[in-house]
Order: sequence, then C-alpha cells, then structure tokens
Amino acid sequence: FRSMPQNSDLPRMAFTSGYRGQAFEQAQVTVARVRQLAAEKNCTPATVAVGWALSNPSVACVLCGARTPIQIRQNSQGANFVLNPQEIAFLEGKNGI
Repeated sequence: FRSMPQNSDLPRMAFTSGYRGQAFEQAQVTVARVRQLAAEKNCTPATVAVGWALSNPSVACVLCGARTPIQIRQNSQGANFVLNPQEIAFLEGKNGI
C-alpha cells in the first residue's frame, strides 16, 4: 500500500496500484450493488459478499478478515446466505433485479 491517510473515507483498495482509474470505478459500482442488495435483504454487505463468493462453484472457501466479534458473526452469516440467479446477475452487472 502506498501512504494511506489516517482519516480517509476511501476503502483500503483505493491505495493499491491495482485499483486505480477504471478498475477502481468498477469496484465502486460493485460495492454499491452489494450495499443495495444488503439493504433490500436486511443484512450486512459482508454477508452478501461472502454469500456471493460462495455461490461461485469454483470457490472452495472464503477467507474473511474481522476486527470485532460482530464482524465475525456478520461474515459467518454469509455461509448460509443464498442468492438467487437474478441477484447474482445483479451483483455481476448483468440484468438482475
């Protein structure tokens, strides 16, 4: 990571060389979709993200970081979070809900 300001509102990935320009903008669009679906499903974005990753048949496990017990619970809820095909398409930017 390059120098990350102490009080930045930007996600950590904004300070990595791989997430600049178009890649960063696309990541922000995806994050907005995750947040929107989480609000509609009354859960956290972490729950949606873990469930989405696990919905991919090529993914055997998801490694999550957490700083608090609450974050651990939110991450673990993603293991039981099932997305329907329309929700997956929405998250991937293809039609969807």
